[in-house]
Amino acid sequence: MRASEDSYSNHIHADDLAMILWLCLFRSPPARLYATVDSEPIQMGEWFDHLAKLYNLPAVPRVSAEAVKQAVSPMMWSFMQESRRIHNGRMHRELKPRLKAPSARRFLAQLVST
Repeated sequence: MRASEDSYSNHIHADDLAMILWLCLFRSPPARLYATVDSEPIQMGEWFDHLAKLYNLPAVPRVSAEAVKQAVSPMMWSFMQESRRIHNGRMHRELKPRLKAPSARRFLAQLVST
């Protein structure tokens, strides 16, 4: 989708999620909620561009939101419309995790290069 109409894609490595859940048991107040995402916000189009570049594939064309709506299932369109930029400040302030993958882009680049 065009950058001006794009939504965010939020990522967290499974190992990081497991560690954060463990930290919640010992460091968080009861019934506290945390946004568990990596520390590098990225829009969906940027994410797909990054994947294409890593795997030497052509970039996905950037089209209007209306064109995407016509091309994807209603469930996928709903998911794309509901995706928001999530901030993980509370998680870092209160739980102080050391993320294995603080950036999905960098983590994926490391995997591809090995």
